[in-house]
Amino acid sequence: YIPYEDRAALRLVLGNTKRGFVEWVASEFDAFSASIREETESGENQNTTLYRVGITHPEFADMREKWYPDGDKQFPESVTDPVMALRLWYAGDGTLCWDKSRNGMTSYAMIRSKIHPGDLLDELPQNPWYNEKNNIVRWSSSITRDLFKSLGDPIPGFEYKWLWDDYEQYRRESE
Repeated sequence: YIPYEDRAALRLVLGNTKRGFVEWVASEFDAFSASIREETESGENQNTTLYRVGITHPEFADMREKWYPDGDKQFPESVTDPVMALRLWYAGDGTLCWDKSRNGMTSYAMIRSKIHPGDLLDELPQNPWYNEKNNIVRWSSSITRDLFKSLGDPIPGFEYKWLWDDYEQYRRESE
């Protein structure tokens, strides 16, 4: 998120359980990012390791106005790189769902999110089904393969979400 406080609009604070993802984001902003901190949060029956990095960049003030105009995250009317936006959205809020068919296990990609996709879905080559009431975006199993081809390489830390063709490997790596 990009905090909204005085000069903090120039700062991005990223916390995630996937170290590879935090390292990737920090490397994208190389000279603007601080070192990654590792924190442990205690829960009911487990401890969760969270990786945090703070990044300061002059363009974050403009980004905050576009992505958080009312304080809540939303897709702007036009996205500079819709494929990257979808890759990041799917990595964070998406999942692969599996069905058993006569040909074995088939998968389809789905995103369930509080964020309305705006016009993003219109800019993509694959036409997903969208349930506005429940904020669910879903691609049929027949076009999921094409979706992942257009998305390109997985987002670091979320590689398992790109394993659309190997149920057993997906199951092992997603645990």
